Parts: sequence; structure tokens; C-alpha cells
Amino acid sequence: MDKIKNDLPISKKIVFLMVILFLILCMPINGIRALADEGEGTEPIDSPPIDNNSPSVTLRSCLEWYESNHPTPIQLYYEGECKKIVGYGGYLSWIALEDMKGRLTEGCEPAKKCEMSGTIGETTDEMIELESFEFLSPDAVSDLEAYDFSVYGFVRCTEPVLRIYPDKESMVVNEMIAIIVFLDCYDERMDLGVSLIEPVRLEVVSGPGELDLPELTPGELDMLRDSGYSLDQDNIIMTNFIEEEVAMLYATDVGTIEIKATYESCRGDAYKSTITETAIVDVGQKEAKFSGTIFFNRNLEWDKEQPDATISKRWKGNLEERATLQVTLKYTNTYQGEDYYKVEDASGTYNYSYDSKEEYRGQESGGKYTITHSAHDSGNLERSHIYCLLLHDPEKKKYTFYFNFSSPEKDGTTTWDFGTDVITVILPWGISVGEHEYEENTDGRIFTGSWEIPGKNIKGESTDVLGTYAFVGLTGAHASWTFVKP
Repeated sequence: MDKIKNDLPISKKIVFLMVILFLILCMPINGIRALADEGEGTEPIDSPPIDNNSPSVTLRSCLEWYESNHPTPIQLYYEGECKKIVGYGGYLSWIALEDMKGRLTEGCEPAKKCEMSGTIGETTDEMIELESFEFLSPDAVSDLEAYDFSVYGFVRCTEPVLRIYPDKESMVVNEMIAIIVFLDCYDERMDLGVSLIEPVRLEVVSGPGELDLPELTPGELDMLRDSGYSLDQDNIIMTNFIEEEVAMLYATDVGTIEIKATYESCRGDAYKSTITETAIVDVGQKEAKFSGTIFFNRNLEWDKEQPDATISKRWKGNLEERATLQVTLKYTNTYQGEDYYKVEDASGTYNYSYDSKEEYRGQESGGKYTITHSAHDSGNLERSHIYCLLLHDPEKKKYTFYFNFSSPEKDGTTTWDFGTDVITVILPWGISVGEHEYEENTDGRIFTGSWEIPGKNIKGESTDVLGTYAFVGLTGAHASWTFVKP
């Protein structure tokens, strides 16, 4: 450094020192950049790597790479089921070329096919084929340097997997839900198309629940009998490899239901342990009640004349019906996703007025006769006269509503007046409204709607039968309702 100071002019010394300083400052920056370049943009491994201890591809490195990076559907299929992969075997082949990096040439003649095989992990008496493919080493310069790699897995039997899934984790009293049972278990007889003989036993261990299991077929009963199972057991489900069986669970009261599934190992003497799986379902009480009012009214008027060559006919009359129903609906059960609400309490009032007259006149004789009908009444409706059903689908946010009612029968009169003779008879009369279905959307807090059947003038022939059933359908009727939580 002293020599530099002495030999260089002052200006050149300054330039020289600035270059040295620049280089010193750049060193850590370049180091940081180098580290960043190393960590960014790294591509996923898509072929077996070069062994770290030698410049050659080895079978072991290929197998270890495959185990870590290439799970296959077959591997996932077996793992965790009745068989799992515990080791891998491989087969590696290539053409030995001279002066090629990354190629095993020891023991191989140039331009000849070289082969090697080996295993990692546990080896068993049974293996399954996994995959075969061709790859190049990272420094290959030609497709002639390709390796052919085949890998298979060693498998051994494990216990079967029993799974039990309630359709819902919570339900309400009187609701029925599905209990799905899976048995993932391989049996050699499945290759022959023979179903597993061993059944799954499903039972309610505790809690307010009752099970409804699939009915056994005659063939399944025969297999159970041949296997020594008691045929009077009512908790047996026959299930096959990766096939589900569905039982139904009915909740009878509030509480917690524990369900247990039991299975004896499908491998016979090799694995005799009992496998169990449990599920818990909480049962609550749906407190929802809805109080509402139903209004019904009907007005009909008619005045119709029909002239004829021999006799003319004329019908004239009116019908008025009114009813107001006070109803409380209570949740009772759930079926196929719909909550059922039925009548807990109901009452109402009604009134009706019916008057009609029919005239018949002979065109030639001039003779005539008339028929008159009359019925009037009002009063209270008891619960026994009122029926309602509301179905609510919370998931679809829809509801379906039905109702019908009838009033007590009271006396009505029908009179035939022939001019010289008058005949009067007493016939029963009353309001009778049949069931009419209505569907609508709802947010689950309020149920409201209405329906109307058009028609003001009655059509058709006269009848001697009293009652609204004398008129076709519910012509001229209108109904509306609103139900909310009390």
C-alpha cells in the first residue's frame, strides 16, 4: 500500500480508492442477490434427482423421490384401508453410453442395455404395480440418455375401516334422520363377486332414539345362518366393500343419543379384533309455534233463463258464506327435510245465507210450478271442525299450507209449489270447504298467503241436494291467512 501511495498521483489514488470502496460495498449486495436467486423461481421436482454423493442417478434416489413426490390413486386407495403400502420396489434400465455424465456404466457394456432393481422400506409377499415412465437426468444432452423407471408397492393387510355418519349432528323430537354406515374392507372373495358375509351390528347404546334398519334379503339371511349368526338379531346390517348402508334414526325425546357400529375383522384368524365406531346426535325440542287467522268468504249470485219450445226454465238465487278461524299450529315432526306443523288449538265463527228459486212454465198450457231453497245459520266452530297442516322446508325457504273446515249441520228447507199442492221438506245444510293446497316462499318467521277461485255466477243444472257441494268446486271462494310466532 505504501508503494501505491508513493507511485500514483493524488488524483489516480483517489480513483483507485473509490474503486476499492465500490467493490467492498457490492460484496454483500451480490451475496444477498445470490441467496434470493437461489430461493425464488425454484421449479418442482418432476424427475428423479442426481444422487448427492455421486454424479450418477441411483435406483434408491429414484424410489425415495417417488415415495415423496408421486402418490398415486392406488396408493391413496389402499392406504388407511384394509391394505397399505409399506415399501417400494423399483426397476431401472438404460443404454450405457461412453463419456456421458450422470450414467451408471459400471458392469455395463457400452451401447448395451443396463438394468438394476431394488427396494426400500418393508417387503411383503404381495405387491401392486404403481407406475412406469421414462425420464432424463438433469445434465442429459440427448434422448438417448433416457432412463426407464418402473415402481411397485409392497402391501400388507391392516384392520378394515368402519365409519358411521349421522346425516345431522343435532335433531329435534319426532324427527327422523339417516345414519350412513361405511365398511372399507378388502376381501379376496370380492374378486369373485361374492359379498362379504360378516355383518355390521348397529345399535343405540343410550339416549332417546330408535333405529330402523334395512331389511335383510333371503340370500343374506342364508349367509348369516351358514356363518352361525343368530337370525333373531334386529341390529344387523349387511354391507359390502366401500358401499354405504343407510339406517334411519328416530328421536323420541330430548337428550343425547349414542350410536355404536361393531364389526369383526374381515381377515378371519389373521385379525380377530373387534372394530367399533360411535356417533353422537343431540336431540332438542323445536319450540316453534305459530298463531294465525284464516279468513274465508264466498259470494255467488245467479239469474239464468232457458227458454224451450215446450217449457221455459229460470233459476235465480244467491249464496253468501263467511268464516273466521283462529288457529295455533305446533311443530310435530320432520320428514324428508320438511317440518310439520299441525293444529294445537283452533276455534272460529261462521255464517251463511242461501236462497234460490227455480221456475218452470209450460209454453202451451201456461201451467207453472216453483222450487225454492232456503238455509240460514251462524255460530261458533269448534276445534273438531277445523283441520290445518303447514309444511316448512327451511333449506328451500318454502312452505305448503292446507286447511279445511265445516260448520255444524242445520235445517234447511226445500219447497215444491204446484199451485194446488205445496210440499216442504227439511234437509241438512252447512258450510263445507274442502282441502286446497297452497305453496309460497317464506323466511321462516311468518307464513302468509291467499288463494282465490274465480267465479261469481254459478253454472249448471239445478239440484235437489242442499249444501255447498251442490256447487262445482269452490267457485267464487276466497281465503287468506297469516301465521306468526306468538
